[in-house]
Amino acid sequence: MINSHDKLNSSEVFGWLLIFAVFSISLWLIVIQPLGPNLSRMPGDLGDTRFNNYVLEHNYRWIIGKDSSLWSAPFEFPYPGTITFSDNHFGSMLIYDLFRLMGLDRMSAFQAWYIISYLLNFAAAAFVLHKINLRALAVVIGAFLFTFSLPVLAQEGHPQLSYRFCIPLATFCLWRYSQNNQLKQLVLTLFWLVWQFYLSIYLGFFLALLLTVTAMGLPLLQNRSVRSILRYWPASLKHAWKTSRSIELF
Repeated sequence: MINSHDKLNSSEVFGWLLIFAVFSISLWLIVIQPLGPNLSRMPGDLGDTRFNNYVLEHNYRWIIGKDSSLWSAPFEFPYPGTITFSDNHFGSMLIYDLFRLMGLDRMSAFQAWYIISYLLNFAAAAFVLHKINLRALAVVIGAFLFTFSLPVLAQEGHPQLSYRFCIPLATFCLWRYSQNNQLKQLVLTLFWLVWQFYLSIYLGFFLALLLTVTAMGLPLLQNRSVRSILRYWPASLKHAWKTSRSIELF
């Protein structure tokens, strides 16, 4: 006879296999195949792809000592601080650097960097949906929509927008804070927000707006009187600070 524990394990295994299968098929059909036979094409449009590849390569050259300044890339010379003009990819450049150190040329490393972004986005979304106790099918659908939906693919011409895995993690940590008032959840929310800024300044800005609106809405869900709504965050932060311990933050 099969006991309930065995059934649960079988269900979990099937769920993770379903998640892996949907991600693998989607990655192949939606991301890898459009790169052409033998990965002969580059993702994105002509302008953004060249710019992002240039910035990532500059970061790599700085790490290995070939470029002397991280912030002043050798374009628009002698104007300083040119890397501050747009996305700097500091949050994801180590992924590109790893592939370069493995021997890939700058084009292949850029393709690998691009593909990995979909893996991280899907994994982050699936993790959050799993943590809120959704079933495997719901996890698959939610992670698929976050990673491969049409609004996402409409921006595939701009590779700088591909790294978005901090968005579900930041919003999840803020929601967790509203449930348990643990200061570490706020610290993690800020951590993921800052990382998203380093991944893409545009998406970091929009994530900051999303977190702000969410923070404004949380008191409305848990309180009815105007007074309790206005006192929600001061009282919540005071309680979180009093009950926190340094060990909880790390």
